[in-house]
Amino acid sequence: LAASLYFVARWESDGKRGHFWLASLAITLAALVKLPAIVFLPYHVFVVARKAGKLFPSALGAIILFSAPVLLVGAWYLYGWYLVQRYQLEYFYLGDGILKSIAFAFKWDFLKTVVGSRLPEIVANYANFPLFLVGLAIFRKIGYSFDLAILLLLTLPYYLIGGYNLYVHNYYSLPITLAIAIFAGAGARYLLHRTSRFYKAIAVILLIGSAI
Repeated sequence: LAASLYFVARWESDGKRGHFWLASLAITLAALVKLPAIVFLPYHVFVVARKAGKLFPSALGAIILFSAPVLLVGAWYLYGWYLVQRYQLEYFYLGDGILKSIAFAFKWDFLKTVVGSRLPEIVANYANFPLFLVGLAIFRKIGYSFDLAILLLLTLPYYLIGGYNLYVHNYYSLPITLAIAIFAGAGARYLLHRTSRFYKAIAVILLIGSAI
């Protein structure tokens, strides 16, 4: 997931095809390995939709760019759904499981554990969370801010759909962690580039705390 975001950003900045193909490979592999990675697939398709003309000016080339990762991942999970139906397996997050997860995401026990405790402590950690808030506050000053807005918004449906698994397994929070880390990094950079030594000292202390 981290590699896909990195290479997408590199492709947006330099337009090199190699970075695009590496980003496509990374997001496809991540989504095939673990379901939560799908949260970043729409972001990848969105960026491609905006920049497709730089790679392939033809309509056919653009269709290939849009569809390849989506079709591969979609086919894999449709096959998984087929296995669930055939062998009566219980663990697969499609169908009624999504509705149950959304309902669970609004229960007090979930809000207290995941939002009130795990989000600031484990997912973001207490040192990164203030930097994340600074990053949100200076959002319009961040490069590619529109793309980052899409990325951040995608974590909201993921938060709902993955509700129960977020409650039971910490590693389901990884996509949210990456989104928070991007804004936390922007917040740290903003404070470090301020002329006031006070803001720079705060950024350094929080970064050290995050590393610890």
